Amino acid sequence: MSIVTPGVQPASVLLRQERPAWLAEWGRFAAGFDPAGLPPEVLARARLVLLDSIGVIAAGMQEPELRALLARPNYAGGGAADVIGAGRALPPLLAAFANGTAGVMLELDEGNQYARGHPAIHVVPAALAAAPKDGRALLGAIILGYEMGARIGIASKLRVTMHPHGTWGTVGAFLSAAHLHGADAETIIQGLNIASSLGLSTSRRTMLEGATVRNAYAGLSNQLGLMAWDTAAAGFTGETDGIGAVYGGIIAEEFSPAAMTEQLGTRWEIARNYFKRHAACRYTHGALDALGEISASCPGCALRMWRPSRWRPMSGPRSLICPSRATCSRPSSPSPSRSPRR
Repeated sequence: MSIVTPGVQPASVLLRQERPAWLAEWGRFAAGFDPAGLPPEVLARARLVLLDSIGVIAAGMQEPELRALLARPNYAGGGAADVIGAGRALPPLLAAFANGTAGVMLELDEGNQYARGHPAIHVVPAALAAAPKDGRALLGAIILGYEMGARIGIASKLRVTMHPHGTWGTVGAFLSAAHLHGADAETIIQGLNIASSLGLSTSRRTMLEGATVRNAYAGLSNQLGLMAWDTAAAGFTGETDGIGAVYGGIIAEEFSPAAMTEQLGTRWEIARNYFKRHAACRYTHGALDALGEISASCPGCALRMWRPSRWRPMSGPRSLICPSRATCSRPSSPSPSRSPRR
């Protein structure tokens, strides 16, 4: 009679596992990465990502929860890393947490539709806290960390109960710090495997309920990424294929090793990102744009939209007619099409 649990590999099989080829390739690629050779459009996009992230962090830092957090005793001392929008500095681990948390407070953080998440806010605070020596090094760290985090998001499918914040972003945060410290390929590989185990057990329900602990997920990802760098530099080790294990069956499924290296070095995920125009999830932006057009063309119409009984059917391209049509300047035909918002 078999004593092996169905669907679970026995330890004798797991211990024979070798380092995957994609991980070895990533180690070599990251160790030899030089932002000086990047296409100008990628560097330009990275600058926009950095500026956008700084802006949303500074704005989020004004929220009452962040102000109250920074007033707590553990945040009373000074440090070497700036807390954006607070006019003070903290030790790197605390600054990375505060900046990462502030960056998602207002739902304005950029995103990547292919990764189904928000890579930059999991990388920028960690890169800033890791004390980059100059602007070029900082941009390189952001681009490389963004690339790693986004590719894990592309290569795997998180469980539907998971929130993407605080998961693969930790791996990206680690790589940004490793790049700034000039890590070699072996240290990078060990750190990637370490960081893969430090993702959070995030709950999508926090988003649905408006529980603001969800904002701390990004902050912790940046903090844990820096800790992954410290442990890797100190000689800690990870499992042979931590990313494949964690994102291929623990918190995610359908991990595709090929997606981790497809067009590596020629297709840059940071250049495929999107920026938000509204402080809300990107899936609501189309509706918000439509509401803005209605408000601009028909003063008072938007205020009535919550009372559908005031609208009546009409023939033609539109299905409803405004109750104040006599004074409404709204066009009777659909607006010209515009490029899709992501």
